[in-house]
Amino acid sequence: MKLLGKNLKSLRLEQKYSQKDLADRLGVSQTSIAHYEAGTRQPTLENLIQISSIFQTSIDDLLGNDSLNSIQTDSTNEKQVLLDMLLNSLLIKNEQEFFDVFEKDILNTYTIEEMIYGFVDYLLFQIGDLWEKGAISEADEHFATNVIRKLIHHIGIVFGKKIKTRTAVTFSVSTEQHTVGMELVNVYLQSLGVKTIFLGSSLPMESIVEVIEKQMPEYIFISITMKSYMNNLVRLVNQINKRFSNKVQIIIGGPGIDESSILSDNPNVSIINDLTKIEKLVKA
Repeated sequence: MKLLGKNLKSLRLEQKYSQKDLADRLGVSQTSIAHYEAGTRQPTLENLIQISSIFQTSIDDLLGNDSLNSIQTDSTNEKQVLLDMLLNSLLIKNEQEFFDVFEKDILNTYTIEEMIYGFVDYLLFQIGDLWEKGAISEADEHFATNVIRKLIHHIGIVFGKKIKTRTAVTFSVSTEQHTVGMELVNVYLQSLGVKTIFLGSSLPMESIVEVIEKQMPEYIFISITMKSYMNNLVRLVNQINKRFSNKVQIIIGGPGIDESSILSDNPNVSIINDLTKIEKLVKA
């Protein structure tokens, strides 16, 4: 990693950072920066990403031309290298690089489950975590999330070409703005041959019922990310069951609910926490 140390020192001096300035930005000691530059110690993956963001350069450039081999030699596996490259592209706001990496190294190599769990979920978590720690701005978070949304849509087009023999109406509870999880579910359902009608959030009950009556779906998927919406969810499920006599299978997921919910007492309601359960339910 001597190339990293040389490049780091060059960038730091060029942009007039002292070792202490950079250490403060990264939340490490000045001694750590000195070790990085001397090649006697390596930054963590998170710090490497932060460094690339601070100096607006790619991790490849930081590490030198043999970056991929360097990272792998340091016991980081190929998948982590790809995750690193994708995250770095988001942080330096290079959407083209982000999709180039995905198309070249991921799309035809990994299954849709691996893409959703291993890549999309990871990126969403990392971006959210960096934002919560104050390492990136709200604008940075919005940019990254919107690019990931485009990726989800792209995966849906690629894997959603199966003949659709069943239908699912999907939406998020109440005024929830966090719909990325449900967008992922839609993509996965399409890959299983299920036509999805995604209604987003903030829809009145009457509008939801109208869509269900017209489409007569086999499934209704509901996402809830905040426990404060539980009362709304219970009322919504009760109204749907009353209107349709418990004949439509309702599947609920998200961090705002758990499997001990009173809703699981309904015979047509299933509480899920991962995609594998979705596959079992729609194939039953």
